[in-house]
Amino acid sequence: MLEAARALIEAERRGDLEALERLVARDYGGFDPGGRPQDRATLLAGHAEAHVRVEAVEPAELVARVLGEVGVVSGRTRIAGRALGERFELRLRFLDVFAWRAGRWELFASSATPIPLPLPEPPA
Repeated sequence: MLEAARALIEAERRGDLEALERLVARDYGGFDPGGRPQDRATLLAGHAEAHVRVEAVEPAELVARVLGEVGVVSGRTRIAGRALGERFELRLRFLDVFAWRAGRWELFASSATPIPLPLPEPPA
């Protein structure tokens, strides 16, 4: 399942719509980093219509757990690129839920939460 998660990250980085269509379940539902709900059509349209162009993705702390036909991948990532023509850079914690269907893992649900930049430590 971790291979599917890595393939998803790479497909987003390359803007590979064909790979995203294979990896994202038809009944996908999730939340973007702004907390807005998204479905498969919304997620794919962002890449297809060039609303989102990912230029760099740096995943870290990936942990995969499988329970039967459901798998969960959690971790954090730094992602940078352009959204609606504006440059962005985010640091996120994420949770992706995969379902084992027809002999392969599909992204079924996801949620991404921004990680605030660290604040300076108060003086002692």
